Amino acid sequence: MTQPRTTAKKPRPRWSRWLLPALIFCGLMAITLWLARWQEDLQNLEQEAAANIESAANTAGLRERFKLHAQFLRSLKAFAVANLLQADNLDAWQRFTNEIKVASNLPGLFAFAYAPIIQRDQAEALVARIRRESKNPDFKIYPPIDSDIAAPVIFIAPDGEMQHRALGFNLLSESTRREVIEAAVINQDVALSGPVVLVIDENTRRPGFLLTQAIFRPGQPISSIEERRQALAGIVMIGYRADEFIDALKSGFSNRFALQVFDDGNANRSADRPPVLIFDSDPVLPNTADTQIIHRELDFGGRNWNQMFSFTRRLADSLRTGSI
Repeated sequence: MTQPRTTAKKPRPRWSRWLLPALIFCGLMAITLWLARWQEDLQNLEQEAAANIESAANTAGLRERFKLHAQFLRSLKAFAVANLLQADNLDAWQRFTNEIKVASNLPGLFAFAYAPIIQRDQAEALVARIRRESKNPDFKIYPPIDSDIAAPVIFIAPDGEMQHRALGFNLLSESTRREVIEAAVINQDVALSGPVVLVIDENTRRPGFLLTQAIFRPGQPISSIEERRQALAGIVMIGYRADEFIDALKSGFSNRFALQVFDDGNANRSADRPPVLIFDSDPVLPNTADTQIIHRELDFGGRNWNQMFSFTRRLADSLRTGSI
């Protein structure tokens, strides 16, 4: 009887013993890396969406603040027509300004003022009257009047030392101020100026801007631009430091982004005139490859502001770790 032949099994190669575990490990690592990347992409999308929402809210808030301040300027114009055109009524001005709670009701406002339009030959009499009625013996019109008319600031508020330095300043002595007054005359509405330096900031050159509205003599025709120029009786204006105005709004938001604001001029701006930077919340922030920029525009008072919201990985990391 034939015995069955037995075949000896060949031993498995050593590498086959760890092949399956290695494959499983690699697969798990790939899945882990993919999940980590997916989670990072998801966080980036969430942060970008939040930055978009917040930047839009910031722009909307800025527009609403402009509207609020413009409404105050219209009220100031109505007060000036009723109380200041016929006589420079200092008592009425003081009663009016004492009721205005600037810090709480109009955040970001530095000063508001009234300036009558006068002929050159009326300057001496105006100076004498202001010195007498305001008990300010040092009042003068400056710079010296070099045209047929002038617009010297005779009333200003709040009642502070810095604001008082602008008393007597001729608004028609500087080109940007003349331009915004002309825009207010032409459009019969609130006009936003280009970048200016307020009188108190001449040494630091701190960027500022103005909201202005023209006052016309009651009863005179103002149908045409030339008629409005002839009927111009005075100016009411609000002066701002750009950083204080914008920071007062941004304080209600997180530090998710760095913000730059550029004045892009008006519709008649020359194409070769670059936008002017008036606000930068983080001047040392580097512009790196991972910087995301959200661009928004704000049109108000005849001018355009470009807002550049820069959102970087550094800001995102700082926000998550709470180091801001």
